[in-house]
Amino acid sequence: MGQAGGTYLTVALEPFVDLNDTDWGGDSGLAQNRASLGLGWRVSDKLTVEAGYMNQFIWVDGGENRLNNVGTLNFKVKL
Repeated sequence: MGQAGGTYLTVALEPFVDLNDTDWGGDSGLAQNRASLGLGWRVSDKLTVEAGYMNQFIWVDGGENRLNNVGTLNFKVKL
């Protein structure tokens, strides 16, 4: 996990793709996309805390698309 007291930036992009069309109307293609940005802090050699923001866009087949704005707080513990 690195040296205690260090800070770092996290950036992630997660596209989700549906590979098949379905009998009930689901289409193949891009289903949702998550983009996140955060800041991490190494509290000790065994504990890391990350805080950030995630934007999630979901394409809905035959309906209204959804947009979620999410605040995140993660704790990573090295056992």
